[in-house]
Amino acid sequence: MVKNVLIVDDTEKNIKLLEAFLAPEGYNILRAVTGEECLEVLKKNRVDMILLDVLLPGKSGFEVCREIKNNPKIRYLPVVMVTSLQEKEDRIKGIEAGADDFLSKPIDQNEVKARVKSLLRVKTLHDRLEKSYLDIKKLEQLKEDLSRMLVHDMHNILTSISINLELIAENKSIAPEIAEDLMFAHAASDELIQMASNLLDIGKMEEDKLHLNREKLDIVELISRCVEALKYHMKVENKEIIKDIESGSLFLEADRSILGRVVTNLLTNSLKYSMAGGNVTIRAGHPVSGGRADDLHVEISIADQGAGIPGEYHEKIFDKYEQIEAKKKGVRRGKGLGLYFCKMAVISHGGRIWVESEPGKGSVFKILLPVKGEDERS
Repeated sequence: MVKNVLIVDDTEKNIKLLEAFLAPEGYNILRAVTGEECLEVLKKNRVDMILLDVLLPGKSGFEVCREIKNNPKIRYLPVVMVTSLQEKEDRIKGIEAGADDFLSKPIDQNEVKARVKSLLRVKTLHDRLEKSYLDIKKLEQLKEDLSRMLVHDMHNILTSISINLELIAENKSIAPEIAEDLMFAHAASDELIQMASNLLDIGKMEEDKLHLNREKLDIVELISRCVEALKYHMKVENKEIIKDIESGSLFLEADRSILGRVVTNLLTNSLKYSMAGGNVTIRAGHPVSGGRADDLHVEISIADQGAGIPGEYHEKIFDKYEQIEAKKKGVRRGKGLGLYFCKMAVISHGGRIWVESEPGKGSVFKILLPVKGEDERS
């Protein structure tokens, strides 16, 4: 592809001289006589590099160069400042403006050819790199879209399986031991449904496209439902979930489905990672600050009797890809993106989530949520 070189100079003979040097090399020459005209040419044409005179009527070459380098769309366009100024301060001004190189007047033919050729080579490499990056981004987006389609279809199939398992298990003619096995399978399919839902919602939250269906939510009722849904997990793990809820009313504005999945996810993890015979305790209430209850927030905490988590992983376990590395080092907590989903979901409600833990002393996962649903992300 023919390279377009823009020459900006208010003196006709200077433009003709540079054109005489470069046109025989196969470059297509564009012209501008003022800084303003230069910027207009850039808006309407593909330009591969600029030979920019410093002393121009109106905007100086320094000002034009600075505008180019401040424009994200063309900031990597090579700019060579052409100047008769020899003072060091003028060179420094050019560097501060973002100039890629300098040519001093009177211009040497071989020098201008060499510098143009060198900078255009760099520009070509940058363009190739940028194209490769955009191609990779497109492939990543395609993979992401296909993954979401697959997870969405899996979610629908698993929902159908779960419903049918539950209906069959409730059939009175089925032997109790078979019905119990079916309910275990039903609980496992529900866990897979939750994982699929988490994956779908993570994508929406990362793109800030998740719509929260906020409603006045009774936290006591929500926790009771979550605990009830895990009765088969408790039976399998031979552990109990103990509720320790503040007396009185506990309400906040939140998305029932998403917050319920957060609590269920944390309870499931705590059941799994508690030691044999250990229990899980879930507490909820208004946090106490300075000796007084903070009625503007609700705090939910889930404590297990597990092996604990080293301090260096207290924040990392909530990161998207950190769990793989953590598991390699013996820190096992959650399945896949479960804790990352919890973090994103809590943040989307304007709250925060963290863990308090020491090796050998179990872990306490805490969620702090605003009662009125204010966005604390700012």
